[in-house]
Amino acid sequence: LRAPLDALLSLSPAHPIGSVYDKILIGVLRVQSLLPTIDELYARVDVSIGARLGNDVFFGTAFSAEMVDRFFRPFLGGIFFDNKLRTNAHELDFVFRMLALGENCLPKKGIRAVPDYMAALLPAGTLRLNTPVASIAQDGTSVTLASGEVLKSAAVVVATDGSTARKLLAAIGADLEAEGDIKKTMCLYFAIDGDAPSPEPILYLNGDGVEDAEGTTKVNNMCFPSTISPSYAP
Repeated sequence: LRAPLDALLSLSPAHPIGSVYDKILIGVLRVQSLLPTIDELYARVDVSIGARLGNDVFFGTAFSAEMVDRFFRPFLGGIFFDNKLRTNAHELDFVFRMLALGENCLPKKGIRAVPDYMAALLPAGTLRLNTPVASIAQDGTSVTLASGEVLKSAAVVVATDGSTARKLLAAIGADLEAEGDIKKTMCLYFAIDGDAPSPEPILYLNGDGVEDAEGTTKVNNMCFPSTISPSYAP
């Protein structure tokens, strides 16, 4: 545990979210994500995150509805863009594993520093910017650029806006809608006068469960990056 004192304090019955039993199950969930290999995590039975948390975390025991609604829904909703918790529970296990093993951080020079760093590790000429793709080979072994140039590949990953992805995939007989509901999200940056509510670098969760006309919450969670690195504000 990186913060054993905080973990112990969270077991207090006076803690505002979840019961003592819920906090113990958090520890169980963490252990369950760490002991198996990643391949073993993804070999588990296919169930949604909501079903896993609400029905069977450990031998038929589950989290309380309050814990699911006030903690997991706004927290995981921000990670998976799905506060209905319909995402496969394999992803929950993987995320819990990564959170347990790694540190949460932000680059001092902004998130742009991450792709810049990764690009600097690649051989010269590997990365092409402003190079539109016209089509993808049916077998995924090549792409044809708008210029007519053909690039060979071992595999093709389509990571672009929805309309472009639909156009490219429809040409090879793939259907995005067949994979389930398309997820969408928005990241809103804001500024306030004065200091953040707390100097601690923490994530604020929308645990009130206020929904809009579409049955979803407009805000899952929020944070003040300047509490992590002063370079983010003002």
